Amino acid sequence: MEESKEKEERVEKEEEREEMEEREEKEEKEEKEEKEEREEKEEKEEKEETEEKKEKGEKMEERKEKREEGGEGEGRIRRRRRKKKEEEKEEEEGGGRRRRRRRRRRKRKSERRHDREAWPA
Repeated sequence: MEESKEKEERVEKEEEREEMEEREEKEEKEEKEEKEEREEKEEKEEKEETEEKKEKGEKMEERKEKREEGGEGEGRIRRRRRKKKEEEKEEEEGGGRRRRRRRRRRKRKSERRHDREAWPA
């Protein structure tokens, strides 16, 4: 009787140990899979980031080329500065063209202002 009880206990302990080992193996396998998935995801994100940076760099390069060519891609401020420099050169070369333009602009501006005052919205 005692021998059979001891045998049963040994068998139960052996079964428990086997179950524990199986659980541990299963957990290790799941952890390994999760780690691989995480690494794949990180690699994918890094790849996307490098592609985005590359595209940004290409766009910046295109803009720079367009700017150097002049015209397209040129910002409003740069255009204004360039125009002002050109006008200054013209004024130095040929006289008061800039001054006349300025007067005309002021005149038109004041006319518009008077129109707005006369006809409120």
